Amino acid sequence: MVTTIDGKTIRRQMPKTEGAHMQFMMDMRNQGDDKIENLLSDADGQGVWGEVVYPSLGLWYDEMDDPDLANATSEVLNDWVAEEILNRYPRFVSCATLPLQSVELSVKEVER
Repeated sequence: MVTTIDGKTIRRQMPKTEGAHMQFMMDMRNQGDDKIENLLSDADGQGVWGEVVYPSLGLWYDEMDDPDLANATSEVLNDWVAEEILNRYPRFVSCATLPLQSVELSVKEVER
């Protein structure tokens, strides 16, 4: 698997065993797949009312050297989460994404 962030290329080795790559990808998927309605249906079946949502993009933030890039990424992701998840599905609570490369930009994003 190859990811490029802020001019850096990060390579992660996937399992070499035949079929292991596909099994890994299937194991990484939530039961709800990528449709929120399916996730909510699964939650209902398990008696779960709400869920805290963590942005997976945030796992790559420490690879960004440019504070302005991290800030722009935070703004876009936080806007998308507000519009597509929080405003439509009150059962979800999302963690904000902050540009941790800059305290000033982080405070600005929290205030925004």
